[in-house]
Amino acid sequence: MKHRRSCQPAKSVGTMTIVCCILSTTSAFMMNPSMTLAPPTSYRPLLEGDKPTTNDLTLDTNLIEQTGSWRVALNLGREFSTSLFDSYGTSGIRFPVVVPCDFSGDGSVVPQKSSVSYVADATGGVTKPVTGGLWKVTGDQNLEFTLNFPEELRKKDVILPAGSELCMQVNLVSTQDVKELEIAFADARKEEWKALEKIQEIQAIRNSPKRWNEDRQQWEYPRVDEPIPSLFSKHWDAFVKGQERRKKFAEKPRSGIELSKRPGHFPGFSKDELVYFGTTGIIRNKSKGNMVVGTWTAEPINSMKL
Repeated sequence: MKHRRSCQPAKSVGTMTIVCCILSTTSAFMMNPSMTLAPPTSYRPLLEGDKPTTNDLTLDTNLIEQTGSWRVALNLGREFSTSLFDSYGTSGIRFPVVVPCDFSGDGSVVPQKSSVSYVADATGGVTKPVTGGLWKVTGDQNLEFTLNFPEELRKKDVILPAGSELCMQVNLVSTQDVKELEIAFADARKEEWKALEKIQEIQAIRNSPKRWNEDRQQWEYPRVDEPIPSLFSKHWDAFVKGQERRKKFAEKPRSGIELSKRPGHFPGFSKDELVYFGTTGIIRNKSKGNMVVGTWTAEPINSMKL
């Protein structure tokens, strides 16, 4: 004959576990998947229009002399935010242009070559001149820099008129900031584990084998002496800690997805602290009313791999 469990409170444990799991799953789908990146902590940005000099309090002499080399890859073409009233890139074609650049501590951006080459059509390659511009970092750690194209760049209906000044924008994240976000996520995960362990202890008692009751002279399952309010509190604490862990995970950027695959040197940061470029950069044509004309990414040139 099979023995029935005589401990009714044990059923409440399973019930509360199912309820809290449903609440946790529902809330996870309702969370905002957007990622918020924490700003770098070691860089004090220049104000708009400022020029870094040896007397500037923002950058010391060593930082001004730094130069960061990055392979800037432009992906020209129509975007969702491109003006609806412009025929630019309506065919959907993409127009890649690569410009290796040096970002200097004096606020200048200098292409490593005076021209760019690309294949526009079946007739062969095309070479066009490119000149540098300036860079700045705003208070929200958003990098902005410009490149100039004296002559027209054209690939089917993706056309940059002669004299176009392109403005690239993206966020910067230092390796130190990434490390701090990783630590914050690990701490939140540990707190969730601690909260779940309290529930698992009760579950372990519930699932333990029968024991001999000398008073009743019979085998019984161990009794779970846990008041309902206390049990609910443990489940709620685990749910809250789980939400915090999910939040910290969403804030944790991933290299190669939200960030560049590798970090590199950039003026304004110490030599021991490398920097990631975000991968959600947009391109605006300042010569055409700041119209969005594409996206861009960058990877460091000759940087140390981590």
